[in-house]
Parts: sequence; C-alpha cells; structure tokens
Amino acid sequence: MRGFHYVAISLTLFLAFAVQTIAQTYKSWQMDEKGEEKQKDVFALLKDNRHGNDRQGIDDFFRFYYFARWTDPNIAARVRGYANDLVTQDLKNLDAAPRDYLLNLSFDTLGKMVADRTITPTARYNAILTIGLLNQREAASNNALPVPYAVALGYLVKEYENQDNPDYIQYGALVGIYRHALLGIADAKMKDETLPQLMRKIIEDGKPTTRTPDEQELLDCSRLRALDTLGALKSVGSNHEVVDLFLRVMADEKETLEMRCYAARKLADLRFKDREAGLPLNSQKIASALFDLTKAVCDIELRNIEDARNKAKAKTGGGAISVGRGTTLSGLEDEDPDFALLSAEAKHEVTVAVRRIKSELANINWGIRGASFTGAAAIGILPELPSDDPLFRKLNDTSRAIRLLFQDLEQGPPDKPTTTGTSSGSRSPATSGTTSGPGTASTAPDPNALKVNLSNIRDMLNKFGNTLRTLEESGK
Repeated sequence: MRGFHYVAISLTLFLAFAVQTIAQTYKSWQMDEKGEEKQKDVFALLKDNRHGNDRQGIDDFFRFYYFARWTDPNIAARVRGYANDLVTQDLKNLDAAPRDYLLNLSFDTLGKMVADRTITPTARYNAILTIGLLNQREAASNNALPVPYAVALGYLVKEYENQDNPDYIQYGALVGIYRHALLGIADAKMKDETLPQLMRKIIEDGKPTTRTPDEQELLDCSRLRALDTLGALKSVGSNHEVVDLFLRVMADEKETLEMRCYAARKLADLRFKDREAGLPLNSQKIASALFDLTKAVCDIELRNIEDARNKAKAKTGGGAISVGRGTTLSGLEDEDPDFALLSAEAKHEVTVAVRRIKSELANINWGIRGASFTGAAAIGILPELPSDDPLFRKLNDTSRAIRLLFQDLEQGPPDKPTTTGTSSGSRSPATSGTTSGPGTASTAPDPNALKVNLSNIRDMLNKFGNTLRTLEESGK
C-alpha cells in the first residue's frame, strides 16, 4: 500500500485465498521435468540472438517447463521467486528481438494462467501481478524510470472489470494499474477518462454500508489502491471531481480513520497548479477539511485510549492494571505503570496505538505541506494559500502541533520526581533499568523502547486537542 508503494493485502483477502485453496484440488500444466537441464542453454541462445536456430525447442522449454512449473501445487511457495526472476533477471538480461520474444510470450502465457481456474490461486495471483510488472523498456539508469508494457494496461483494466474473477485477481490487476499510473500512461483517453472514472467508481461503490467488517475490509483494500492511482494520475478533474471525492471520504464518519487520513495524504499528490478549465481551486474548503479531520483524529483516538484503559481495568477487577511477571498495580485512577513495567500484551497495545496515531496524523500533515513539518512546503494545500491568509497560519500551526505531539510520543513525558509509586515518568529503580545488591547485575534499558503508556497518550492527546481548539477559537 507506499520505490512503489504497495500496502500488504488484508488478512481477509488472504483468508479468502486460503479457503479456495482448501476447497478444491488443483491441477498442474503438463511439465517436462528435464526442462531445468535446458535452461542455461536456452538463455544462452536468446542472449546471442540465436533463438531462431531452435525455435520449436525454445517454445517447448517455456511452455512445458519455465512457466508450467508455476502451476505445480507441490512447489507453490517458489512461484514468487520464479516471477521475480522473470522480471528482474531474465528479461533484463536480454535485448532487442530476443527480449521482445520473451516479453510477448510472457504476457500471452501469463494471461492464460490468470484465466485457468484449474490451477492454484498462487499461480494465478502471481501471474496477474507479474503482468503488471512487465516493462516495454527497462530503466536506462538508476535515476531513470522504466517504460511499462503498454499492451498490459488495457488487459489489466478488463480483468479488474470482469466480475467473474475472484477478488484476488481483481486486486492484482489494480496493483498493476497503479504501477502504470505511477510510471506514466501515453494513451490520453485511458489516463484522463477511463482510469479516473474507474477509480472513482471503486471508491464510491465501496462506501461503508451494512456489510460485515470483513467484507468492508476487503473492499477498502482495493479502495486504498484506487486512492493511490488517482494520486498517481495527479489530475484534479475537469470539474474538480477528484478533489471533491477525496473531501467526501475525509468527512465521512462511517469510513475508517485509515481511509479518511489516506485520502488527505493523496490530496498532496494532485497537481493543483495544472487544474483544468481554469476553474479556481477552493483552497479554503480543502484547508478547512484538513483541519476538521485533524480534530476528528484527536477526538476519536482519545476515545480509543479511554476505551482501552477501561478494558484493562475491567480485566483486573476495576482499578488495577496488569504489569509484568503476573503482578498488578492498583489504585491508579489517572496514571498507568511506566511502559517498562507493563505486561507484554499491554506493551503491544501501547505500541499499536502510538503507530496508529502517528500514521494518521502524518498522512494529514502530508496533505497540508508534504513530508516536512517545517520550512517551505513543496506539495500539499499550504503552497496554494497566501502566507497572510488566516487559514495558512492555522494549518501551519496545526502542522507544528502535530510535530510536537510526535516528539512527546517518542520522548515520553518530562521526568517527575522519584516516588515510591510507579506514576508515569518516574525514575524509580524499577524503571531505571539498574539494580544493585549481591548476585544482581545492571541491565541497561532498551533505547528503542517506548517511553509512554496509555495515560500518557491520553494526556498528550488532550494537550494536542487544546491546541487545536485554541487555533480554531483564535481565528488563525
């Protein structure tokens, strides 16, 4: 999902994949077991442009061994490696006519593999992914981009739109479409009409309704890639329909925060300065939407943290919170144990919360000003606003507040005086990482360990929320 940005396929997608694998027995294409012995000679002939000397033999090698092995259910774990070898090694090592031969043969054979319902989903999924990775020309240097295999793009669109295809084939097609959008599309109609319309449809049709969480998660996996693709295409739309779509996603409380914040991030990829038809961009509307989403993240994550703390207390009988080594600390109404004292489960919960909050707000900050918290903003909505615009100052200060929150989450709260308790931030022997006495050894604290607990995160979000309210009330 994010080099190319690919977010991992959701657990739901893999489960659907696994169920299909268990449900039926798959066949293998006819395979010549001696094909491996011929591989070195075949590629030597191709490299020297002598493949015409034994065209039938070379055709049979690729048909009955090179690609046929992808379909063997007994070696399904190797298929990803076979696909990688084709794209990063075998095609790259060939030039001119030999390369065209293998490129066209690969596209034709992999297309048949995608369509063959008798072979493993592993083979079919890797086949559709590999079609999306085929290049007409390889990159001329490390700083250059390859030219994608243009013929494949129309095929990928057709396979995505084929409702008879399983979800994993459609998703694999979408990954390939996104790569083409990133690298550039020469076909103006495909770039300006077909793909934007398809991506908007994917996002709109997948809006949360009464689906089960698993069904929605599967759809959201494709919707995230559709957001990626619209960002890669960069067009705001002839009537700003792409911008309006992103703003609707950002404002929709039924959407996950991940989806809403990712839409904010993709806003920064749009080429605002090249807007079509000379329509004025409603920068104020975009800026307000980014600020409102920041407030929503703060409020929702505060509720998430309080819910997590209440559940932890409920597990231990009300006021006690679990710490390591099977013990608990009670009487902690507002403060949790230091991170180092938490149980493994509690540490994991804190870690997930910190990563989630930082990811959400980093995406919003990207929509505001790009990757940088300070200095001149290169992308995002901030460069579109005059520097004396109150919204410019409010968003600039919002970006600064996000940076300060990140610092707090990474560095922890300021040290408090050492006490006999385990209040947050104390540096008692239990949290300092040092012990003394006969038979004991000093243990240095983990420098990579977090320095916050749930109550710290709550306090930091409250502080962040107060800053946002001040910005809103001050009219900045």
